Amino acid sequence: MARVRFASLALFATSFLASLVLLQAANAHAAWRRQVAAGTCRIIGGTGTPVYNGPEIQNSYDGGWNYMEIVCPVVDHQNQLQKQNVTELTVAVTSANSNLAVKASVCIAYETSTGGECGAASSESAGFTGEFDISDLTEWSSSHANDFGYLLVLLPGKYSGTQSGFRGFYAHSS
Repeated sequence: MARVRFASLALFATSFLASLVLLQAANAHAAWRRQVAAGTCRIIGGTGTPVYNGPEIQNSYDGGWNYMEIVCPVVDHQNQLQKQNVTELTVAVTSANSNLAVKASVCIAYETSTGGECGAASSESAGFTGEFDISDLTEWSSSHANDFGYLLVLLPGKYSGTQSGFRGFYAHSS
């Protein structure tokens, strides 16, 4: 009877340890998704009159030909979706301006020196409402792993009475 219990206990322990190993291996290659609301972002310049409508940042400036500059930090989590592992970045916007489109690009601020750089800006057509992908993610490559990543959004002012808005972004890894 003691042999049967010992064999059952040994089988259980072996199965448990194997499950933990497999679970850890699966987790190491899991795809991640992060959703960031515009409320965590900051207006740093440009021309605009900010309106905070819940988590959305809106530009109510009635100039028509100007942009508000918004930056959103991208926090690197130790083992989850570090910026160099992002394979897709999607921005959620409303462009109420029929002449200017919302533009967005990924940027870095250097860790060890002054300055930084941004990738090429992505956008949809003027007047676009929805989500669009940023195509140039090279600034967040592994060569910039220690630099500080952020998203730069250029939000146009209103043109025909309706405000443009930025709701946030989604970061994905594969």
